[in-house]
Amino acid sequence: MLEDLNELFYTYDDKGIITYVNKKLVEVLGYEIEEVLGNPVWELVPRCSRNAVREEVGKRLREGYKGIYLIKLLHKDGRELVVREKAAPIRKDGCIIGEMVLCEDITEQCRARKLLKGKNESLLRIREELTTANQQLGGLFVI
Repeated sequence: MLEDLNELFYTYDDKGIITYVNKKLVEVLGYEIEEVLGNPVWELVPRCSRNAVREEVGKRLREGYKGIYLIKLLHKDGRELVVREKAAPIRKDGCIIGEMVLCEDITEQCRARKLLKGKNESLLRIREELTTANQQLGGLFVI
């Protein structure tokens, strides 16, 4: 069932070592399963974020809380993908033994949002220029 998810899914143990990945994760990130299993989860993120991710994972494993995060994952070819990550502890006999994570790739949504923001800023500048020009013309046009 986990293999058929349309989202990226993985688990790691109480030391942050990846213990399971579904097909979608390796498909989207470009790795082979063997390249990911047995490695620390923070190796999936860009170098500049690894310490922060290592600390956050450690805190979540100690305290056992669920969380939703926006995070960048690293494709095998070096590209950064933006994912919405939902993480929850895995418990056995009341003890936290790891964490499970479900991710949605929102890279394209973020790109589209950034592009739209740029277009909106351009339109606002044009509107301001037209308003100024209209005022200089004595308000002949309604904007």
